[in-house]
Amino acid sequence: MIEESRALTSRDDLNIAPFFKTKSIFIHIPKTAGISVVLSLYGGKIAMSHTRLRMFRLLFTEAEFDSFYKFAFVRDPLDRLLSAYGFLKRGGITPYDREFADTQLSRYNDFSSFVRGWLTRESAYTYVHFVPQFDFVTLRGKLGVDYIGRFESLNEDYEHIRAATGMGAPLEKFNARAVKER
Repeated sequence: MIEESRALTSRDDLNIAPFFKTKSIFIHIPKTAGISVVLSLYGGKIAMSHTRLRMFRLLFTEAEFDSFYKFAFVRDPLDRLLSAYGFLKRGGITPYDREFADTQLSRYNDFSSFVRGWLTRESAYTYVHFVPQFDFVTLRGKLGVDYIGRFESLNEDYEHIRAATGMGAPLEKFNARAVKER
């Protein structure tokens, strides 16, 4: 898997080459504006979205990993949960998202019944959109990134990251939906 992932650096449509170019690693936590960050900052798709920091630790050499600027965005946990639920309930983006919605979410009429009937610590780990945010940015129980931006201050924090990496365009919003139900 590591060799295959490193080989993706040569593909034009989906790659990790921008990580090498900017000497940065973006940890894309689901439902935290990751698509907007990737497209605005790196100018295209990045391989390994929704990948935890510990997997990137395996992908890069120790020197690369230690020297690269590592960052992520987090979001209010309840807002993120509601956003993930709505996104998946609408079918998501991938066939896996649709399958999850069909097999799991179709049993629940609304967010409240979903939380009461499905969501547990164990079930949250069965689908990437519900994995707790801390699990994406920690290594052996310790914070492993250099910067954590907040969804709630997205524009300002994005500009901080843009300055730190020395690249990127102004933030454009992609795949954004308002959180309606709470």
